[in-house]
Amino acid sequence: MKKFISVSVLRSSTLGDGTNNGLSSKADTIYIEHPRGWISEKHAPEALRVDLIKRNMFGTTLLSIKPSNLEGHSMAGGNFAWSNDARFTEMSNQPIAIHDRVESKEEYKHYSS
Repeated sequence: MKKFISVSVLRSSTLGDGTNNGLSSKADTIYIEHPRGWISEKHAPEALRVDLIKRNMFGTTLLSIKPSNLEGHSMAGGNFAWSNDARFTEMSNQPIAIHDRVESKEEYKHYSS
C-alpha cells in the first residue's frame, strides 16, 4: 500500500497564475509518495497526488514535482512545493518547482511570439 506525505503549495500573491490553470493554481496541499508517509491512499485524493522527478543535467541532479495524472511534457509555472516535515527534507532541503503548466501548440505559438 502506498503512503504519502502532505506538501504545501507556495505561490506568489502578486504575480498571478503562471501555470495555465495547473494543479498548483487550485490546490493548497498536494500529496507526494514516501515510504514512511503517514497518509494512506484512501486519504490522498488521486487528483492531488504528485511524483518527484529526478533529472541529471551537467553533473547535477535537478528535482521537480509533476502531477501523477499529467501525461506528456509539462513545465514550471512559477509555483513550488515545500514541507517542514523531515521526510520532505530527506528529498530536498529547498522548495521544489512544480511542473504543472501545459500548453497547446496554439498557446505555445502565441506565448513564444
